[in-house]
Amino acid sequence: MSKLKFLNFVFILVCCLVYTSHCLARDYTDFEREYYIENIKKYTEEIKQNPNEALLYGARGEAYYELGAYEQAIDDFTKSIALDNNNISASSSYVYRAKAYKYIKKNDLALQDFNKAIELNKTYDGVYAARGMFYYEINEDYKAIEDFTKVIEICSNDNKDYNDYYGYQERGWVYDKLKQYDKAVADYSKSIELEKNAAFTYYNRGVAYINLNENNKAIKDFTKSIELDSNDSYAYYYRGIAFFRINQNDKAIEDFTKSIQLNPKDYYAYYQRACVYKVLDQKYKAIDDFTKAIQLNSNEFIFYNARGSMYYELGEYEKALNDLNKAIELNPNDIFFYNERGLIYEKLKKYEEAIEDFTKSIQLNSNKYINSGFYYERGLIYYKLREYEKALNDLNKAIELEPNYSKAYFERASVHSKLGQYTEAIRDYNILMQLEIIQII
Repeated sequence: MSKLKFLNFVFILVCCLVYTSHCLARDYTDFEREYYIENIKKYTEEIKQNPNEALLYGARGEAYYELGAYEQAIDDFTKSIALDNNNISASSSYVYRAKAYKYIKKNDLALQDFNKAIELNKTYDGVYAARGMFYYEINEDYKAIEDFTKVIEICSNDNKDYNDYYGYQERGWVYDKLKQYDKAVADYSKSIELEKNAAFTYYNRGVAYINLNENNKAIKDFTKSIELDSNDSYAYYYRGIAFFRINQNDKAIEDFTKSIQLNPKDYYAYYQRACVYKVLDQKYKAIDDFTKAIQLNSNEFIFYNARGSMYYELGEYEKALNDLNKAIELNPNDIFFYNERGLIYEKLKKYEEAIEDFTKSIQLNSNKYINSGFYYERGLIYYKLREYEKALNDLNKAIELEPNYSKAYFERASVHSKLGQYTEAIRDYNILMQLEIIQII
């Protein structure tokens, strides 16, 4: 439906968080979990034999940490630190204890431990990297950049290219988060120069390119990422977005389909594939995918709005109304949702409800060019109700806000005619013809 807002835009504003968590997520196998459990048992027995050995408490604390048993981990790191507080090796216990504190939301204690670890070992890049990630996660982004820059400096001085590539990678994440995409691309490119076979670096740079609307470069990076890791659903998903943006819709559908095969619970992949079907005018396929997205995530208002637009185009106005009602329930401050529901009410000849919704859109919005459309739509409803003075007021306002609004001149001429204001009607028709001539030229 041409008047309804169809939200087929990519959720790029949140992609930094999505792909960073994708890269960092820990998902242990049963074998790995058993490994840590066995280590706890082993170190517990060794501690019985050597109760004053700091390294044993530190090792057991690391195993507890990896299993998510943070309180037990903190206890062991505290014991390790108490037994050996001044040795450089104690910095590892401070780092792990800091990370454990972070997970139980004790950020002040976490920062104290990170700082102590650096005090004990100022030349260890891993400590700065850990504190940098901590700053990143608590939204102290510029402090994170400082720490990751320190990682790069230390590694460059020590010729540790492998860790150096991680420093550039991590600083790139922060620049992405800050929407400084050119700087992010530069860091990812440096990271790739140092390590050419890391799939997620190509993936991250591809997402940055999408944010820069450099879609062909993004496609190239996602293709390389897929070449290195063919089971990454996110790489197919974002490559599909890039293909969609450059109108290679068949390839976009292929990538979204592959993404869904690899990750059947990814509701955004269904949503994006539906957007492609919508562009291809395959409305029922679009509805099926929007419905699947809703089944997987019933709290995303954009899904309901998008499916509602499809029902509107098919003339299924009651279904469209149900979806817009749900969209508004989930997001009651979206000006377009009220406008779209107003158009549906108009089709259902529920004119009073339509007027209420157009009025709500006007009240919520301050953009004059968008508001001109809302006044125009409400003016049409008043015209249908033969409330010509109100219709005239709204069309006047639409033209005041947007002086070249040709449709508003046409409708206002009709209102003038109904009010017997023929001179004004002729004037509006003349203006309309002039605007159409300008458009042709």
